[in-house]
Amino acid sequence: MIWLFFFYISSLVLTSVCNKCNLPKVYFLITIGISVLSFFYVPSESADLYRHFETIKFYGEMGLDWVLENRCNLNPLTSLLFYVFSFVEETRLFTSFCTFVTYGFSLLLLYRASKFYSLNKHLIVLLTMFLLFNWNYLLVASNCRIFMLYSIIAYFFYMEFVENRSHKTAFVIYIASVFFHYGIMLVIIPRFFMYLYKPANKIVYLWAVIFVAFFAYKGVSNYEAILLESVSNKIEGYKEYNVFGTWQFLNSLVCVLLCYFYALKMRIYLVSISKYYILFWCIIVFMFLQISNYQVLYRESNFVASLSIVMFSCIFRSCNDKGMRQIIRAQSIVTLIYSFVYVYPYMDFIFII
Repeated sequence: MIWLFFFYISSLVLTSVCNKCNLPKVYFLITIGISVLSFFYVPSESADLYRHFETIKFYGEMGLDWVLENRCNLNPLTSLLFYVFSFVEETRLFTSFCTFVTYGFSLLLLYRASKFYSLNKHLIVLLTMFLLFNWNYLLVASNCRIFMLYSIIAYFFYMEFVENRSHKTAFVIYIASVFFHYGIMLVIIPRFFMYLYKPANKIVYLWAVIFVAFFAYKGVSNYEAILLESVSNKIEGYKEYNVFGTWQFLNSLVCVLLCYFYALKMRIYLVSISKYYILFWCIIVFMFLQISNYQVLYRESNFVASLSIVMFSCIFRSCNDKGMRQIIRAQSIVTLIYSFVYVYPYMDFIFII
């Protein structure tokens, strides 16, 4: 665990001392560092990663034809990725790969937002702290797939609604992500609603989103004969998980509420990215419709942290809110302390190649 603590401290130090022009290199080093550390992570038998290792070995023994015939009905892209990694002698590289993608896209999002909004060095360090401390490394390393998608989709949300670029690529990514992990539907569905969004009908649109989301949540099990059966099963499956602890839930809830209410309070500064703000609002609605499902809030708080980086950047560009900066700093530090007290002690690392 001491190596993980060293990673966080050194990441902030490197970000603080580097020039803004060298920020991409520093973020790349941070991503490489956490990916190397992930290589030595030993998952518990209850972790998704442990089962992924077994699946990778099994697919290698069975061959591509068997995988295509028996394992491509649900999450086919995941099955193909597992099969590809069956050719890699060291399965731990799968963890490093997933971690690299997750932190790589998250920090790339932060870099592009800081450059787009011309943030000063102090704000960049603050937002780096917020992002790194609020992304739960245990979940990233042990669950892998869904968090890879969170970071990628958050990045393309930014590219579409802030920089107004990569629309076609983003659409392909959204569709592909559904075939990689059906749990991502909870954040993809609000994006597809945005294709129907009309600025003149904001109130009607938002109430429609609430109604459809509530209806889907309550009534999806009636359509088990179609594709949504698998989505419903995924959601219901999450409900069977036991709550790991009250502190985990509260920590995630504080992060989400902090981001939501500050964005709501400062929405006048978000007019230039109004669609992004509406999308963020819809995702929050979907999350709280699933409030009884501990896993949704626990996991998606990481996604919300990434989305909020963009809104914080947009607000701080125009508003010198020193009070909120202190709150963000305090919340990030408290989250890090909580993680090292309640979460990261359960992680095992064996530094053997």
